[in-house]
Amino acid sequence: MPGIVAIETPHVRTGSAPLSLDYLRALRAFCDAHRLPLHIDSARVFSAAIALGVDVTRIAVSGDTLQFCLSKSLAAPAGSIVVSGLDTIARVRRWRTLLGGGMRQIGPSPPGKSRCAR
Repeated sequence: MPGIVAIETPHVRTGSAPLSLDYLRALRAFCDAHRLPLHIDSARVFSAAIALGVDVTRIAVSGDTLQFCLSKSLAAPAGSIVVSGLDTIARVRRWRTLLGGGMRQIGPSPPGKSRCAR
């Protein structure tokens, strides 16, 4: 039976505290033992890395895929990035297109642009 484990870190319900690296390693081992992919939804992964005092790659290597947001903590006007292997990214791009995703700017976004310009 196909499946996936998807987690969020940092999570609002924990007061935005990130999951520990020990927890992520244990979850990775569980997923490997059960042949399950692990997706990490980490809109604020850079904030989590700072809170844990580690490089962001220490969080990212736990997952098969990791998503982070450009507008949260990074002051970009919009956008998200999925990090994974090339085959997975090709499938992600296809699904994004099939589901109607993508950037369609309908006009300028001055608040974000002015903040990024500072």
